[in-house]
Order: sequence, then structure tokens, then C-alpha cells
Amino acid sequence: MPEILLLLTATFIGAIFGSLLGLIPALHVYNVAGLVIALKTVGTLEIAAQTLHFVLLGMVVGYVFFSTLPGLFLAVPDESLAFSVLPAQQMIRRGAGYTAAMLTAVGVLGGIVVLVLMAPVLPVIVRRLHVLVAPHLHWIVALIVVYMLMSEWPFSNGQGTNMQRFRAAWGQLLAGSLTFSLAGTVGIVLMYRSPVEITVAYQNLLPAFVGFFAVPAVIQAFVIGGVVPPQKTPMALAVSHKLVGQGVFAGALGGLFAAFFPLVTAGIGGFLAGHATAQRDARVFVISQGTSRVLYYVGAVVLFFLPGVGLTRGGLAAMLATLERPGTWQTYWLAVGAIAVTAAVLFLVFERVAYVTAKISPRLPQRPINGLTLIILLTIVFITTGWAGLLIMAVCTCIGSLPLLWKTRRMHCLGVILIPVLINMLGWDDVILRLF
Repeated sequence: MPEILLLLTATFIGAIFGSLLGLIPALHVYNVAGLVIALKTVGTLEIAAQTLHFVLLGMVVGYVFFSTLPGLFLAVPDESLAFSVLPAQQMIRRGAGYTAAMLTAVGVLGGIVVLVLMAPVLPVIVRRLHVLVAPHLHWIVALIVVYMLMSEWPFSNGQGTNMQRFRAAWGQLLAGSLTFSLAGTVGIVLMYRSPVEITVAYQNLLPAFVGFFAVPAVIQAFVIGGVVPPQKTPMALAVSHKLVGQGVFAGALGGLFAAFFPLVTAGIGGFLAGHATAQRDARVFVISQGTSRVLYYVGAVVLFFLPGVGLTRGGLAAMLATLERPGTWQTYWLAVGAIAVTAAVLFLVFERVAYVTAKISPRLPQRPINGLTLIILLTIVFITTGWAGLLIMAVCTCIGSLPLLWKTRRMHCLGVILIPVLINMLGWDDVILRLF
């Protein structure tokens, strides 16, 4: 019993810390988790490996809930939120930012429920799927990449001559392919000849992701200097149980897919699930993104806790694997229970924080906040990766600005991990490196 209370307390402490991290614009929990694990590895942080597992588990749960708020009200999303920015921002412009935040939280809580309900059968399903799919991962991931590029659809307002509309449509499509190719080129450089010092290699992708997904949005918000309109805070959400069920179902498909398959992130999983289930309602879409997000982040850690499976999916699981792997069913079930209890408490806290944020956000000076955010990003990148990291971030910022300028998917920036790892899975390393 004392051990259970210790690990449950560790989860709550991690959840508090992760919630605070989530409220800091553009700061990702994986960056802080990597630093914590590095301190543990060198002996600076003296804490039992199992206790640290539960602290970081709580951090991820807290981060998934509260990182929604800066992503909505300050327009600085990470990759997994990038696909839901448009409907959510439309809701904010209509004064429904609080509703958008709570719908996302409902999706997160729904994803936790799905995870808990699947926990008893998850070991059997995962083992059989892993045996079935493992030999085919390379071409499955390759098909996902092809679908991402082929499913890009040009937006048009119907104005201008035929040639002007033609150029605008193909400009957008080509910008998406160019973004993916350039991001993949950066990924190859970072994987095989990174300019970042080897002592901070665990943060190799930090400057790239900050440049791709955070800095362009911050700069855009700073230049535009928009104002958040007054937000409504209704007593109840105008959404039926059916719509919640549809959103959770679609998000569960995407999130579980992303948690199981390597290289597939929450953004990609939600994107595929949205196409597979033909989502039309913006509320369903926002709910599904919350579900996909939590199942990707938290589900991947639960797979790490599964005894006898040996699956390492997602950034946090890969970092935890450098310490030791939990090996008992008691630890697995304790992790599932800790997730459920922590998520229930965080949902109640999130409602109050979202209410306050919706009330004060129209009065916040957006341009100074985004300026301060940019300074924080530059500082984090410089402290962790030095001048080389700032150079990488600058290059990736230019590439990450293409989707904003040409209205294509920011998801194409994930070529930074998709292309180099897919090349490795296909065994084309020597050919590609000779070309470089």
C-alpha cells in the first residue's frame, strides 16, 4: 500500500508540473522530460526509476489537458493541434473559445475512458497486431506519406480568371510537397550529420520542431496583432451525446493508430481518422482531436508499461526506455488507475482554468505576449542546443512559414522525421547518403 500511495502521489505531482508546462506557449513536455531523464542518467537527480516513470506519466496527462489553452487563445499550437486550429479559431472568433476548450477536454476525457476500458484486452490485441504488422511497417508508413501528399486539396474562393485560380490551386499543392521535401532534407541532415553537440543529442529535434511549428505562428500573430473577441461562457455545452460519441470514436481510431505505429503522430492519426469517418461538424472535429491527442501521448506510455511486449512508441517511451522497463502487471494496472484518477481531477480543474482564461484573454495584450513567447523560444533553444540550434531553428522557421503563406497543411513539416526514418526502414541509407 505505501508503494501504491507513493506512485499515485508521484503521478499527481507530475500532473501539476505538466499542467503548468502546458500553460507556457510553445513549450513541449518532451523537451522538459528529456532534460529530467538526462539529469537522472548523469546522477544529478536522485529518484527511483519507477517513481520517475509515474512522475513523467502524470506530466504527460497534465500537459495534454492544459496545452490546449495557449494553443487556442494564443495561436501557438504544436503539431498535434495544428490540424484543429482552423475550426477552433473560428469558434474563438465567434466568442466560443471556452466551448472549444471544453469540447477538447471532453475529447481528452473520452480518450482516457477508452484507454481504461481497453486496458484488460490491450495486451492480447497489441501482441497479435505487433506480430502481424511488424514485417510490413515500412510500406504502411510509406503509404501514409503518399496519402498525406495526395489528399491535399486546393482551397479556392472562386474569384479571378481560370488561369489565376489554376495558379493559386497548384501553388498551394506544390507548396505542400515542397514543405514536406525540405523538412525531410533537414531531417536527413539532423539524423546523419547534425550540427548540434553530441552532449545534447537528446534534444536534437528541439530546434527543428520549434522552428517548424511554433516560431512561424508566433511571428504571424505578432505581425497581425489580432485581438481576441469577448468570449461567452455558457453553463452547458451545446453538444449531444451522439456528437460526443462520434468525436470520441473518430479520435480513438486516430489516436490508437498513432500510438501503435511508429512515426505516426497525433496530428497524422487525427487527420486519417477524420477522412475515414467523414467528419463534417466542427464540434465533432474538435472533440476528436482531443481524443486522438491523449491516446497518442498517454496511450504510447501505456504500451511501454505492458509487460512482455517490448513496444516503444512515442518520444517519451523512447526516453523512458533508456532507464529501465517496467516488468510487472501490478505496475501496468497501477499506471492505468493513476491515469484515470488523475484525468478525472484535472478535468474539473481545467474547467475553472478555461473559464478564467476565456474571461481574461480579450483583455490580454496579444502582441507583447507573442513577443515574449518568441524570446522564451529563442532562450530555450539557445540554452539547450547553443548557436547550432538557433541556426537549425532559423532554417526550419523559413520552411515552416510556407504552409502559413500558401494555406497548405503544417503537417507536411513532419517530413523532418518521416523521410529519414522511412529511408532507414526501407534500407536506402547508403543510396541517399551518397546523393548528399
